[in-house]
Amino acid sequence: MMKKFKLLSVLIIVAVMISSCGIPSAGGAAAGDGAAAVPAVAAGAFEGQYHDVNNNSISLDIWKSDDGVYHVRYINPVTTNISIYYECTGSVNGSVLSYEDGVRTDVTYDADGEADEDQVYAEATGRFELKGGNITWKDDKEDLGNGLAFVPM
Repeated sequence: MMKKFKLLSVLIIVAVMISSCGIPSAGGAAAGDGAAAVPAVAAGAFEGQYHDVNNNSISLDIWKSDDGVYHVRYINPVTTNISIYYECTGSVNGSVLSYEDGVRTDVTYDADGEADEDQVYAEATGRFELKGGNITWKDDKEDLGNGLAFVPM
């Protein structure tokens, strides 16, 4: 019985020593290894429907396809007959979803509800960042996400 207790004590001490030595965990880099730590985010944390905290009509939908790619769709009904659509796909690293294929399309609806689509640009880059369940957006092309903070619907 005493041997088991001593062995268990030694294992606990070794575990404590190892955990304090800066060995990287699944959520980031070890202290002192020269790499910036990447905050751990739960799998699927980005997925969901969001709206801008200051304007409920501006929406952001994020979902993950079976192949592991994240899809993002942003919709901003600017006026009753004009909406901005932005779509992209990307990958997640820690708390950041990065993309390199952003497409902005402006849609104008006539009195009969017919839509006229105008692709403003494609191949834009940017990132969405998850902080405390909220998402911020930095679009490198025109900073379309400036001032927006998305919260879950």
